[in-house]
Amino acid sequence: MKTGERRFNFDRFTSRPLHGYYKEPSREIPIVGDVDVLVVGGSQSGCAAAICAARHGAKVSLVERYGFLGGQSVYSSVVQWEKRAFINNLGAVATRGIAKEMVERIVARGDSDGLWKTPPGCIEMRDGEEWLNVEAIMLTLIEMCQEANVELLFHTMATDVMISREDARLPKMTGVIFENKTGRFAIMAKVVIDATADLDLIWRAVGEEGCGMREPRERMAAGFYVWLGSIDNETFMEYLLSTPGQRGYPDPGLHPDRVRQHIREEKLVYFRGLGEILDRAGQLGLLRPVEELLSGIGARPFEGLSAKYVGHNRWCCGFTGLRNLNLLDTWELTEYEIFRIKLANLMLPIMRLIPGWENCHIARTNTHIGGRESRYLKAVRMLREEDIFAPAGESGLTSPDTVGRSGAHDPGKNRLKVAYPIPYGMMVPQKLDGALCCTRAVGAEPPVALDAHRGIVPTIVVGQAAGTAAALAVKEGVEPRDVSLEELQDALRKDDVVLDAERTEFDFEIPQDKIR
Repeated sequence: MKTGERRFNFDRFTSRPLHGYYKEPSREIPIVGDVDVLVVGGSQSGCAAAICAARHGAKVSLVERYGFLGGQSVYSSVVQWEKRAFINNLGAVATRGIAKEMVERIVARGDSDGLWKTPPGCIEMRDGEEWLNVEAIMLTLIEMCQEANVELLFHTMATDVMISREDARLPKMTGVIFENKTGRFAIMAKVVIDATADLDLIWRAVGEEGCGMREPRERMAAGFYVWLGSIDNETFMEYLLSTPGQRGYPDPGLHPDRVRQHIREEKLVYFRGLGEILDRAGQLGLLRPVEELLSGIGARPFEGLSAKYVGHNRWCCGFTGLRNLNLLDTWELTEYEIFRIKLANLMLPIMRLIPGWENCHIARTNTHIGGRESRYLKAVRMLREEDIFAPAGESGLTSPDTVGRSGAHDPGKNRLKVAYPIPYGMMVPQKLDGALCCTRAVGAEPPVALDAHRGIVPTIVVGQAAGTAAALAVKEGVEPRDVSLEELQDALRKDDVVLDAERTEFDFEIPQDKIR
């Protein structure tokens, strides 16, 4: 071994003192499954991949590290799937397919944002922060997987991959090694779909040859939500509407009656402001420990408070974004998990100073910090900024490699006249056979394309495409990169996926201040 050569597979942004090495003895690992398609990761994207592969005739197993399905929607409370990701505020029709099926079934269970029940073209859809019932997300995804005969396994972590190099065009992933309370075992598959959100399988297979990463300080901030319950909405609304200088949606200064109506109908209300509450907290000495905690991670003191209404007597608060955090360094991640738990509890007495919030309590918090960026796939075809904001054929048929469309996340809000085309190649690793990818960690170039494509609904679109392609690859006996695009597109069209540029006309004029 050369001097300085690294013998461990931490990424280059993780630095730990080493105290030597332990050589694991070789051992036989039992193979407990042999399936057509193995999906690792049970987010909405992984579920879409598993369900669609099974619906197209594949024998499918889905393995998830937690005891539920829903991924970041559940463990980080990212329940805003955004109506504008289906039909955006400029009339671009972006998404149908399994994403629409999921939302319709989730909303039918109740306790989701009332804006989901309003027809396309309603003025309220412009801002796209509608919430879905977390419990309904989990149950709906389980039911849809079971209806498709997807075999589920919870509380199980992928620890390594099985690689074959016999047919040496490229190394080929042939299975995954797992561990859980029961022990260590493997599942073999004809196609493996990496739905881990951080490309854990691709990383273990080919490392930086298959995964791109930016410096942690350049990555999009991580974050976390805290849901506070037992809030007297009527008292709080009257305080908010009678206090000058507050901002939000609907605008409390311009549309007070609409704010009240949204609360009654359990639709989105968002506020930002309440600087006077922070002033009072400072006078009472409640801000000092908060500011000390924030300064410890280099975060600025709060200038105001904000929250989104999430039904009944609950409001969802995002207290701060976490920058320069390497979500792949578990030691560092541990420090930030401790930070967020402390911050949520330090903020509680401050939030209780708001009229109507005197009895509030922490009703829901993250199981895991919410990530926006870690690794991204070095794919056969990289999604670029120009693909999103200047898509070819805005009024015509899909381009040859399109397997879906999307409305983009924050960078695309109020900008896209047509939904951007999603190429199949962004799910296919350059340096590895036997595998496809979905979730946010596909082949999207940072920062803009990755930011635009990281939303919940775009990940369902790539999940549907990846699962359908995997089933076709098994049926045709070819590698995923060699699947017939014509057959794949035909299958997706039959499943109501939006491939061609579509638009709808609204029966109202969109205010100019909402168009960027």
